[in-house]
Amino acid sequence: MFNNLWDIKAINLDKLHLQEIFDQRNVYAFDENKYFFPSIDALGTEGTILGIDKAVSRINKAIKNNQKICIYGDYDADGTCSTAVLLKTFKALGYENVTHHIPSRLTEGYGLNNDAINKLASNDVKLIITVDCGITSVAEIDLANSLGIDVILTDHHHCPDVLPKAYCIVNPHQDGCPSKFKNFCGAGLAYKLGVSLLNSNNTAVPEEILEIAGIATVADIVELNGENRIIVQLGLELIKKGVNKGVDALLKVAGVKNENVDSRTLGFVIGPRLNSAGRIAHADLALNLLMAEDEEDVKKYASELNQLNAKRQSMGDEIYNDSVKKLDKENLKSNIVISSSKDYHIGILGIAASRLVEKYNKVAIVMAETDKIATGSLRSIEGFSIVDMLDYVKPITLKSGGHEMAGGLSVSLDKLDLLKEKLIEYVDNFYSKNEYCPTKKIDLITSVKNLTLDNFDSISKFEPFGAGNENFTFALTDVKLSYPGYMGSDKTHFSAKIEDTNIRAIRFNAAQELKDVDFSKKMDIAFSLNKNTYNGYTNLQLMIEDMNYSNEKEIHDNDELKSIHDKIIDIEHINQIVDDTISDKNNDLIKKISLNKLKKLKGKTAIYCYYLKELEYIQEIIKLSGLEDIEAFFIPMEKEIESFDNIVFLKNILKLEGSKNIYQVPIKDFDIYQDYSDVRDKMLVMYQAYKTSEIVKLYDILKKYNILTDEFYAINQILNTCKLVDISYPQGYNIAVAKLLKVNNKIDLAKNNTYQAYNKFFKMQRSSNES
Repeated sequence: MFNNLWDIKAINLDKLHLQEIFDQRNVYAFDENKYFFPSIDALGTEGTILGIDKAVSRINKAIKNNQKICIYGDYDADGTCSTAVLLKTFKALGYENVTHHIPSRLTEGYGLNNDAINKLASNDVKLIITVDCGITSVAEIDLANSLGIDVILTDHHHCPDVLPKAYCIVNPHQDGCPSKFKNFCGAGLAYKLGVSLLNSNNTAVPEEILEIAGIATVADIVELNGENRIIVQLGLELIKKGVNKGVDALLKVAGVKNENVDSRTLGFVIGPRLNSAGRIAHADLALNLLMAEDEEDVKKYASELNQLNAKRQSMGDEIYNDSVKKLDKENLKSNIVISSSKDYHIGILGIAASRLVEKYNKVAIVMAETDKIATGSLRSIEGFSIVDMLDYVKPITLKSGGHEMAGGLSVSLDKLDLLKEKLIEYVDNFYSKNEYCPTKKIDLITSVKNLTLDNFDSISKFEPFGAGNENFTFALTDVKLSYPGYMGSDKTHFSAKIEDTNIRAIRFNAAQELKDVDFSKKMDIAFSLNKNTYNGYTNLQLMIEDMNYSNEKEIHDNDELKSIHDKIIDIEHINQIVDDTISDKNNDLIKKISLNKLKKLKGKTAIYCYYLKELEYIQEIIKLSGLEDIEAFFIPMEKEIESFDNIVFLKNILKLEGSKNIYQVPIKDFDIYQDYSDVRDKMLVMYQAYKTSEIVKLYDILKKYNILTDEFYAINQILNTCKLVDISYPQGYNIAVAKLLKVNNKIDLAKNNTYQAYNKFFKMQRSSNES
């Protein structure tokens, strides 16, 4: 199934604690009214952005002197929306001596370029306002300065060490910026600049520039907290009112009703359609839609964008499928997947790279080759920096840039093979030092009784969801899925019901990844909540995000574990086991017997085990075979032995008083022995794990740290008795909740009875295995 470890933030089976969730999400310490019901007045309370006042002064000077202004944008949705925000701002001011330039992705590439600046100079432009670009354009802005053009640089990307010599820079990330909130998108900055400019001229702020900024904020995947949360919340309300005619038309061709618009609509419906213009045509088409007022024009532009988006999706599928076909033929030992072809369209590379990351759980780069240059788009996995990797290969590349999770580069075709070698070298060297375990954040482990429409409505108040304020991921453990099957015209979408409920669990495009799953077993399921209305009935749906088998065989009831624990911490009993263990070599009293012949023994039979795995295995055999006269135990006790006629040992054999029939199952019949490690080493590992996360899932501990089931329970007992950690098990032994305790004095393990007992017991296991 899936391969994620769970980062569990909370567990509560009784009810949903929304106040606790609010405290976790409210990272900018808004009061509840401002967080859930913001007003336009709430914007701008986090401090002024450095450079805005100087920019407003220069723009007003240009307006007074009727200087020609150019808004220089970018070809993605954010850049297009940023350009629209400022064009509408100047329209509200009644100033018409304004033009714009959005570069072509195919012929110009990202950011400012000399040809465009020379052309603007020849058209008598005296002021350039960049939006969503420019922070790295040192040489280009030097050229503009030499041509008598002032540049107001507005850009939300992180600042390099050397900044361009612009007239002024509006970027919250620059040193000395007093704004508490830094993570605007380009259109968010353009909105802040536009509002300041309009206010300085006592001009009303048009609603649609806030609507457009809200769309870009989600589409550009910036943090949906702080002021961005307010921008998007208020922007959604305006979209529902149909303020911008172009956006309204785009929703209609996409088949979305205004009242149903949410953050997912911005990210997965509007954003991709605006982006499609810059990817495979020209971004001016998207800009035209946002600026249009005529009903026929907006219908025309919306229809064209919808068609382009469908074409983009088809082209993306072709690149992705071709990449997978080639990669699956390779021996994918490296932690990066690389796909390159002359047939790939440069505008679709990032989409394909993102899908490859999702499929392979590896860093991905997809490249389009021309006669002389290869251009690539990179996507990362959590914990790996694209920026650092680009720095490593910078001497080879012609151009590169990006952030932690995504980036782009270009390289001469004659250096493409060298680039691939260096990328593989860097990534594999990184992962030789840093273990990668894909992780799924779980906001809350809950119970089925909490999955109600009322709770869904309460959770929905935390909208808009997106980067930094992701939709809630809940989890159910030890549940069964009934009526599993596949739906859709091509039967690729998985659907099932949570047993004994009407709640349906869904996962799209899951036929391949779930084809070998045994749905008769219990599952641990991570999911987001969705509401589905059909034929007038509204029900909850679970959108499956992660799923694994529950650890049914790893979980023991309290009485059984307590009995095992009591036996182990009895030091004298451990000594007896060690002292009384005899060799089976040349011992005529011991008879060999295979597991399948145990049922032929006469009388009552006891089987004694020294590993929990053995005990689980034998108990399962007894259950499935219906062997009523056979019982399995963990470590023999004298009072237990007395009532049995036959004693069967697995590997270790004890000296026994009296006339008992003693048997041993040969090792070759029972090959599940475990490799026990030093208890103290595993104590340190587990303690560090609890410092990272207070709530851990047994499945993840076994997988990530290679700690065995009995070791897991033993170490928890030791940590408890050492008063290092207070551990509880709210759901059997599948989930452990640990609270670190304050330690005043050094722990002397030599005086800890529990540690000594377990350590001696596991040493006995190791020496037994070695023999």
